[in-house]
Amino acid sequence: TGLLAGLALLTKGVGVLLVLLVAIAGLLSTARRRDGRAWAWIGGSLAIAVAVALCWYLPALYAAGSGYGREIGLRQTVTRLTDPWSHERWVGYFLVNFPLDTLPWSLFLPAAIVGAVASWSGPNARTVRFLSLWCLVVFVFFSASASKRHIYLLPLCPAWALLTAGALVGAETPAPDGSS
Repeated sequence: TGLLAGLALLTKGVGVLLVLLVAIAGLLSTARRRDGRAWAWIGGSLAIAVAVALCWYLPALYAAGSGYGREIGLRQTVTRLTDPWSHERWVGYFLVNFPLDTLPWSLFLPAAIVGAVASWSGPNARTVRFLSLWCLVVFVFFSASASKRHIYLLPLCPAWALLTAGALVGAETPAPDGSS
């Protein structure tokens, strides 16, 4: 996890923040939220992510200077989220555009939502809660940002695809007694 989060940090600085927010939301939603080992795992993963990213950032900063660090570390990540110079959109932008951008798959969005809500107390409740929180965290995070582009919601697509598949397969699964 730490290695992958480190690669996300190298790809786009906000990537590691999303991984961290989703992991914390997932942990807080379980009975393990008081488990020190789980929190240590998150902290260790974050330390590995930072170490992986520093393997590239430190030589780059050395070669390019502090201006590069300000551009990549501040302007391209923090400033883009809080005070964008492009792609500024209203807060509800993704409510309208995500379904349009993901057609025809978004036609299954209602089934995914209904299926997820119905499964919160079923045998796969923990997984469904985690996937739902994953979608919610990414959606809310980027909706709160002033800068919005349709590609920003790509990190929620794997969780959404799994929720949709679960809802559609669940709808066709025969009853436990063999009747339809």
